[in-house]
Amino acid sequence: MDVQIYHIGNRHHISRDEKKMVCRMSNTMSGEQIHAATGISARTVRRVKELKQRTGNVVSHNPFIGCRRELDGHDIKYLLSRLDHQPELSLGELRKALKTTRGVYVSEATISRTLKQQCYSKKSITRSAAKASDEARARFIMAAGSNEYRPDYFVYVDETGVNSHTLQR
Repeated sequence: MDVQIYHIGNRHHISRDEKKMVCRMSNTMSGEQIHAATGISARTVRRVKELKQRTGNVVSHNPFIGCRRELDGHDIKYLLSRLDHQPELSLGELRKALKTTRGVYVSEATISRTLKQQCYSKKSITRSAAKASDEARARFIMAAGSNEYRPDYFVYVDETGVNSHTLQR
């Protein structure tokens, strides 16, 4: 009897049909005899039998079954690198960039959910920032434009940019 075993690292994939066959063989043969006949280890034979008795099935349910991800790891890295270089990009611009450079067609909602999973958040301009005083802005430009301060003396802090990634940078 020839059983196909596919190696996955240190693990071996044994098909559902082969596991069913092992259960039928275990009615008349020992684990060592099944190992000698099929090459499947006695421990695996024992585990398949235990699973069959416990659940009524020879394979366990995979909890990770679901829809395939639309964006793979490379697409996500691409999005994050684009945002690192141009943090002001909109979801529409990110969608177009993915479409042209990576050939991936996804919705803006998918990109938004992906960025949220990566702990990125959207910024919105507050009313007070949008209606900032033109006079205060002019005074700042006058002070900054004078020879009193060099450009490298200025430090701008964006408090809305603080998130869980801040300490990782």
